This record gives sequence, C-alpha cells and structure tokens, in this order.
Amino acid sequence: MKKLLLFAAILISSATFSQTNTKMDFYLDTKLENYMANKADANLMLPMLIQGNIGIIKQLVQKSGGTFKYSYGNVAAIIIPVNALPAFSASAGVTRMEGAPPHNRPLDDSSNAKNHITEVLNGSCLPQAYNGKGIVIGFIDSGIELKHADFSDSSGTRVKFLWDQNLGTGPYTPAGFGYGQAWNKKQIDVLMTLPLQEPDSAHCLEFGHGSNVAGIACGNARCNGQEIGGAPKSDIIMVAFNFNVQTTFMLTDAVKYIYDCADSLGEPCVINASLGDYGGSHDDSDLQGIMIDNIIAAKQPGRVFVAAAGNEGIPYHVHDSLRKGDTTFTWFMYDANIDLPNPGYADIPIFANETDFNSVKFRIRCDKVQTGSYSERDTMTVFYSIKDFMGSKTVNVFNNNGQRLGVIKSLGTTYSKGSYSLEFKITPDSTSYYWGFEATDTGTTYGRYDIWDLGSINGVVDSNGLAINTTTFPKFKKYKLPDTLMTVCGSFQCSPHVITVQTYFDRLTYKDCTGAIQKNGNPKDVPGAFVWTTSRGPARNFHVMKPDVAAAGNFNLSATPICYSVGCNSGVDSLGCHNPDGGTSMASPIVASAAALYLERYPNATDSNVKRCILATAYTDQFTQTTSQSKPSYNWGYGKLHTCHALSQCGPTDVPMIAGNTNPFKLSAYPNPYTNTTIINYDFSGIKEFSKANIVVFDMMGKVVKTIDLKGNQGNVTMDRAKMSAGVYFYSLMVDGSRLKTEKLVVQ
Repeated sequence: MKKLLLFAAILISSATFSQTNTKMDFYLDTKLENYMANKADANLMLPMLIQGNIGIIKQLVQKSGGTFKYSYGNVAAIIIPVNALPAFSASAGVTRMEGAPPHNRPLDDSSNAKNHITEVLNGSCLPQAYNGKGIVIGFIDSGIELKHADFSDSSGTRVKFLWDQNLGTGPYTPAGFGYGQAWNKKQIDVLMTLPLQEPDSAHCLEFGHGSNVAGIACGNARCNGQEIGGAPKSDIIMVAFNFNVQTTFMLTDAVKYIYDCADSLGEPCVINASLGDYGGSHDDSDLQGIMIDNIIAAKQPGRVFVAAAGNEGIPYHVHDSLRKGDTTFTWFMYDANIDLPNPGYADIPIFANETDFNSVKFRIRCDKVQTGSYSERDTMTVFYSIKDFMGSKTVNVFNNNGQRLGVIKSLGTTYSKGSYSLEFKITPDSTSYYWGFEATDTGTTYGRYDIWDLGSINGVVDSNGLAINTTTFPKFKKYKLPDTLMTVCGSFQCSPHVITVQTYFDRLTYKDCTGAIQKNGNPKDVPGAFVWTTSRGPARNFHVMKPDVAAAGNFNLSATPICYSVGCNSGVDSLGCHNPDGGTSMASPIVASAAALYLERYPNATDSNVKRCILATAYTDQFTQTTSQSKPSYNWGYGKLHTCHALSQCGPTDVPMIAGNTNPFKLSAYPNPYTNTTIINYDFSGIKEFSKANIVVFDMMGKVVKTIDLKGNQGNVTMDRAKMSAGVYFYSLMVDGSRLKTEKLVVQ
C-alpha cells in the first residue's frame, strides 16, 4: 500500500510539472527538463517559433537577452536561452512555442526544395521532368572522388574528362597545356578497376571540397538513395586545380580545357568555379577576367559560367570619396605571411578612375599605435600625386632623427582604360609600426578610390577596438574605417557575363551514420537567413550588381571522399556517403545545376539568356527584405534562386527587365506607341565612368533589330522605325555589357 501511494504521489507530481509546460513542444520541454536537472547550460540558446501577443513577446525576449528576429501576424521567430523558458511558459501573452528542428532527414532535398529544383526534377511545374541529361557541368576545384557511387551509372563513371594539374608531365599530359595529367572516360573506367590507393589526409582534404561541390550539382544518389544533386543525369568534367603552385593562366587553362572537352562531346556546358582571389581591382578588368569573358563569348549558345561570391564579408575594403579640402587616412599592418618564404610587408593596393584620382594628393605615413593612443613617425612629409608615382619606384623612408623606418616599393599604372592602379609594398625595419595611406583632395569633384587588403594574418586596420580618444587625438576623426562592401572575389566574379552566387543557411540538422542527430554548430543560424560571413557586392564603381542571386549553401550534405568515411563517425551520414559543408562554394553549384537544367530545356540559350531568366525569376521573402527586380541588394543580388520559375516562366526569347544598380536609372520613350519616330530619354548619371553605352532594341524572339550608341550618361536620342514592322519590341539601356533597364516599345 505504501508503494502504491508513493507511485501515485510521483505520478501527480509529474503531471503537475507537465501541466505547467503544455505551451511547449516535446523538444522544448525536454530542453527545460535537462536544464532543471542541471544537464544543460543555462545560456544554451534555443531558436523557436512562438505564438501570442507580439508586444509581450518582444518584451520577454528583450528581458531574457535573446533575439527577436521577425513576426507575421501573431507568430514570431525568436532565439532565447533555455533558462528563460519558465517565464515564457508562465506568461499569459504566450500561447504556443515550437522549437523542434524542422529538417532532421539526411537528405539534400531541403536544398533542392529551397531552390525549387525538386519541381523540375519531378516535372510538376513543367510539361516534362528535366535532370541535366546531355549537358556538361564542368568544375574547377580540388578534384573528385572517382569511386563515389554518386558519380557513376550503369555505363561506368559519369566523369567524361579529368585533368589533374597537380601531377607532373607524362604520357597523359593534355596537348597544348604542357603540365598535369588528363584522362577521358574510357581511361578513367580502367583506372577505377585498379586497387584503391589510400591518399594522405592532406590530399583527402583537398579533393574533398571538389567532391562536395560536384555532388551538390550533379550527384545521382546512387550511393544510398538519399542525397541527390540538382542535375543528376548531367555529364561531369573536373579540373583538379593546383592551389599550391599557381600561374597567371592556370585558371584560364582550366576554363578552355573544360569548354573544349564539352565541344568534343557536342554538349552545352556550364562551368562552376567555387574558388577565387580576394585581391585585384574588383571590376573584371584584369586579364584573367577578360580572358574568361572572351572564352565564354567564343561559342554561343551553349556556354555558361557560374562562380561563388566568396566568404569574406569582413572589413577589408576601404572606399573614400573626398570632397575638396578633405583629408583622411587608414592604417595597414605588417603581414608576416605574405609571399613566403620572402620577408613580409605591409601592402596598400589602390584602384581608382583617372577622373576621380587626378585631383587626389597622398602620402605614406608611419605611426606607433597602441590601444588608446598613437604617435606619428614621419615618412613622406609632403603630399604627392599619381603623376609622381607612375611606373616603379623604391624609396627609403626615415624618421625625424634620420633613422630608417623601412623601404617602400611602389608601382603606378593605368591598368585599364580610364583607371589607375597604384600599389605600395612596404618592407619595414621594425614590425611594431602601422603604415597609413593619407589622402586629400584638391579638385572640384569627388576624389574617389578603393583599397582591398586581406592579408594572410594582418591587413587593413579596423580601428574600432583601439579606443583612441578623438578629443585627445583630434586627427583621428579623419580615420577612414574599412567596410564590407565590394568584398566579393576580385576577378571573374565581377564580370557581367558570370552568374555570381551568394549563400544562405540551408538546414539545422542531419542524422549521422550512427543514427544520432548532428546540429549546426551555431544555434543562432536560421534556415533561409543570410550568412553574414559571406562576401558582399557590388563590383568597383558600383556599375555592375554583384552578387547576382542567392542559393541555399550552408550545412548542405554532399558526396564525401572514401578516406573521410572510413568507419562510422559523426561527420558522415548514413552509409558514410556524404558529409556536411557550407559557404558560397556550396551555393554556386546549385545555381550551376539550375543553369544546366535550363540548357537541357533550351539548348540554344545563350549565357545572357540563362542569366537573365535566373535573375528575373529570383524570389524574395522575409529574409531578403527590400530586395526586388528594380532594387537588387549588395547582400542578396536579385533574390533567391527559383529554378522552376526560371524554366517555366522565362524562355530564351524573353527579355525581362533587369536593373544593374541600385541607382534610379531612367529609360522612357515618347510617343509610345509610335508610328514614325520616337524620342528615347535615358539617365544613368550614377555611373560616372564607362567605356561603351547604347540602346539595344529586341524583337519578341530576342533578336537584336537596332543599336544606338550613346555619348553621355544622360540625354535623349531620336529613333525611327526603319526596318521595324508593326508590333511589340523591347529596348534596353546597356552600359559596358550590363543591362541597366528594359522597357516595352510598340510600333504601330
């Protein structure tokens, strides 16, 4: 009897405890129990959806030290510590809380669903299904796991060609390139019958990235029937890029190799480049970028290029717009790891338009900097102009006592039409100084320039943490802080011919091969939200919008090398076939697969057709905020990839309106409709420097029927109807290859 009474008491006690937590789901209730039993950290942060009075919920979130993200109606998304659950549960303003992670399945369909590829693969939004058959996706990456089942089918390997640039010359060195070893499908099938050679851990790490990228774009789920890529029937070409010993043409070699091999197969080709360099002019005017543009254009239709934007959304860019009489400066730190094994240096690379920089005077300064203070060490005591530094110069610099502080080597050039490049590399005698670029403007227009310095360890100095008092040090009011704009990779990613991809969070969890649920490491990461560590746009001069589009690319599951999956561990999913990875590297191949699906449906589409339709059908949500077709953003581009709409709502003959800038470009025609002549007014005065601008008129089939060159960035032109029959046309404002605005035109 005593035992029965004791059991009843326990039951009543348990029921009472549960009754106080009925507003929570099972997941949150378990978290609270663990906390009450001292099994969970009181500050464990819990993302959740919560229903109730939004005003009261906001107050509770603020009091708990949590994060209120957004709300729709009476439901909000919040992040709170586990120790705040009792207060939320007890509040009359809260009716329901749900915290269970919504994506527990070890499937990549979460990525395909978010990017609306699933509807294309199953044909639910189109007359038939598409899967990439007959299309090549080429990769410039670290390599590929040839024996992974997701890259094979009944015919053997799906890898049609493989070039490993890391290998020495030999019998399989590709003709015309002179280095590395390359194989075709027949040779690869023979190689795959040989015993597996276990690579070392470094090699595994290297080709692991390429396997992940390729799996996201075109894995066929043959390994375990679960993770499937965006274009699972596509053919594969891989160039294993040599990241250790690079030359100026190695990347363009890879581009040429892939497109040439695709031509030999008679198939359209999309190249995915999940690699890049954060230095450079960020305006696609470097020779590598120009070369890649030219290779893409050499054979159209059938060539598309997709690239990752980059993962360095940190302050390493300085943009200044000096008014007459303004003086500013920014520090750059000595970086010991640059150009190893050579001595390190402080690097200050400057890019500017000639008209913006001709009136700028500048000098290099040297300062002893400590937290809370700094003292000047004179170097160049007078200000110079760009004309004084054209060409190469080497200068020894001294302080007022005649002691040498270091050696400054500089190079000033006109690196492209109307643009300067000026770089200072400073080898210091002491590594305890900060080196500064100080500039003033003497002209009547803005003296603009850009600097990017992302060193191996140190680069441009974000002075926010130095706590320097501007009252005690009034000159410090002129310090120009670095920012996160224009932090996309600096070469081909800035090309108007390349689709440059941003990323957002894909999932929260996956189930590993032990059956355990593995969670994304940061509880504040929310599926669908922007990944703040990623790079931002636009291109230099603000005249090309970058990035172009966003895709779900963080915490994706994709093909893993065999050396990753030896034994069952928490780093791989069921059967050890796939592992999680993230970044713009993993978002880019999703867009590449979408481009391949588009080419499968429209094999005669050009690169501009594919890009226009992907951008024109991108969707927006609560995370993208004000992003739209008329107002793309430097974070999201034109929005999130919607593959189904790109294929179903936008054929290659459509000319959707694509704005290329957040500036209010103007384009209009009057009269419209017209019979004989119309006057087209245009205004892109937000772009100060350009090489070529014109009005391009298209018919309904996308054929160019008229081009009118423009001399200025605003004005009007008169257009007659010569060779234009009655009907509907579109006319676009084009500047340096970028389509800024498109409008409809009717000829009567």
